[in-house]
Amino acid sequence: MRLLRRLDKFFKKQPDVCKFSLDYLDKIDTPLKENFQKEKFDSSRLLKDKYTEKLIFSPKHNYIGMIATDKNEKKCLCVYNFNAQQSYEIQNVYNAVWSGLDEYLVYTKQKEGLIQPYQVYLHKVGSNEKDLLIFETKDDCFVVDVSITKNNKFILIHKNTRNSNEICLVDANSPWETPVKLNLSERGEYYIESYKKGDFQVSRTDFNRWETIYAENPVDDAELFNLQEGHLMLTVKINAYPRLVHVNMETLEKIIVQTPDVPSKITSGVNIDHEASSYNFTWESPICPPVEMNYNFITKEVSNLNDVKEIINAKIETKSVFNGDVEIPVTIIKPLEKSLKGALLNAYGCYGVPLNADFKIQNAHLLQNGMSIALAHIRGGGDKGRSWHQSAVTKNKINSAVSLDLIKENKICNENTLCGIGVSAGGFTFGALHNLHPFLFRCLILRCPFLDPHAMLMDEKHSLSTLDYSEFGDPTRNIKDKENLKELSPLLNIPIVCRGFKPNAQKDINLLVTASLNDKRVDFKCAEEWVLKKRASLKSLSKSSKVETFVHWLWKENDSHADMSSISNKALENTFLLDKLNY
Repeated sequence: MRLLRRLDKFFKKQPDVCKFSLDYLDKIDTPLKENFQKEKFDSSRLLKDKYTEKLIFSPKHNYIGMIATDKNEKKCLCVYNFNAQQSYEIQNVYNAVWSGLDEYLVYTKQKEGLIQPYQVYLHKVGSNEKDLLIFETKDDCFVVDVSITKNNKFILIHKNTRNSNEICLVDANSPWETPVKLNLSERGEYYIESYKKGDFQVSRTDFNRWETIYAENPVDDAELFNLQEGHLMLTVKINAYPRLVHVNMETLEKIIVQTPDVPSKITSGVNIDHEASSYNFTWESPICPPVEMNYNFITKEVSNLNDVKEIINAKIETKSVFNGDVEIPVTIIKPLEKSLKGALLNAYGCYGVPLNADFKIQNAHLLQNGMSIALAHIRGGGDKGRSWHQSAVTKNKINSAVSLDLIKENKICNENTLCGIGVSAGGFTFGALHNLHPFLFRCLILRCPFLDPHAMLMDEKHSLSTLDYSEFGDPTRNIKDKENLKELSPLLNIPIVCRGFKPNAQKDINLLVTASLNDKRVDFKCAEEWVLKKRASLKSLSKSSKVETFVHWLWKENDSHADMSSISNKALENTFLLDKLNY
């Protein structure tokens, strides 16, 4: 209880760095801000027991659309009429954009009982007519999405897998017309923002003619952030860390934007005006909360650099270690003026998602209590670009595992004080590693872990199985993929008699596994079965090595996959770590 009270006190003292703001409404002369003030607009009043994910405004600001989700990850679109002060909902809507006309919007619809959207509809506000189906994919390996160009001329319909992208265009002022397919994509080919054969290029079209306006070869780790009149903003990753680059489209001059030279995360801000002379973005680091910045295209200067404040007394180190001949970046955040009492290793390595060096308030609490944080940017993530992800998919998925050599070479703490955390697909990596090296971690946390990809991918009715074929392989049609998944599955490879090399000072092994019955992405039963088998396996280890083993199992009934990463659950994890390390 003392630890819980101390943790609660810590969180209450921290600055509010995650406020939602509509400040940009001050910059545009519309009735929108007046409507908000007049109505004292509150989405929670209209969407009870739902979380509002996105707000979209009609061109003349007479209507607002709200994408919301409930505890079952079932989404809906709520449309509110400011003039009539009325609202209604459309169910199973994953995303939506307004067309160029005030009374028409376009939305994507989910399959009943599944997560992925597969249809695109046109809806007229307030109409009793049936919504018009304008696009559909019948292949379960694809999902659809919609967006609108910055000049509001075209609606883009995206047909995606995890590795490819096709785009159709619809005239935003005639949204009922048949979408025009730009081209059929090959694996790994993107349009508008293209990664074809290692090239990066940005193209534009008037429906009849494509023109490449910028290209660079090779840029495997570039990401388009913003394209404004005469200016291109993109990020290029240097040793897994993003740097913001400005390209003058007339002179093709490239400028690396001045930001603090430490591992960080850069996020695009609100950039509504296509002809603006500046670009808004957010910068943050593991010890600095997010700071809104503005880059001026003319002066080449960045505003608010002086607002970067290190609110955590810690230092950031970067190391490169080698897994075979592959160089793997590692970010280490170490507390200052504190004796190092342990370290928490974090890794993900899946779906091309990078492990960002961003600000996390729960890490601040651990740092202030003498624990260091290590981020291993392993293969399978997007930390070093597309090829980094592709080097750890399907038959090479084993490459995403955190190797024992990588951790030892870092020497981030003593052998008996190393802790680890794997979240969702990151739980796959840590679960497999713990089967091989049960003494590696003094404490290991697995939050809603993905522990049996073999069983999930064999079930074609699972909400994400077909989408994950490109990541893990297709065991339903490929016998080699099936055998590979059996060998990799943490659940199927728990040793009956657990063995391993015990460090002399280690007295216990502590595992905390959390999951939810309501999780639509990760199977609750797999986590429960892993815990039961792990307890039996570690019991034999406890007898042979005289090391106490504890496997704590915490499950919830109504939390969604995202809810399991709430600040209260993270506070519980911190308490677990500090308690087991005898703080």
